[in-house]
Amino acid sequence: MIVGSGNGTYDVLRWDGSCSMSLEAEVFTRSRPPKPRSAHVQWHRIGEATQNALIASSDSVKRAHTKRGKECKGAMSGDVSASCEKADAALVEAIVESVRAGEELPEPDDAP
Repeated sequence: MIVGSGNGTYDVLRWDGSCSMSLEAEVFTRSRPPKPRSAHVQWHRIGEATQNALIASSDSVKRAHTKRGKECKGAMSGDVSASCEKADAALVEAIVESVRAGEELPEPDDAP
């Protein structure tokens, strides 16, 4: 419910109905926020056991890994083609989505 012009502050309520805080109208928007971004995952830095678990349990990671292998031909960094960069981004997205979905992964390997 908005009382008045709606340009003042809003009281934010908790689920139990108690007031949590007041927020200025400027912090609200009617537009949808962008999709959350994630950090870039470097496949070659993931432990072998975790790589194998991701490939075995997620078809999207398996497909993206295969495509990245074909497009990048083993390149890890440096000057790569646009199709390699696109395939690498697709692999990162597949990994992130798999982990966010609650994929069971082994404990990380000990760092050298």
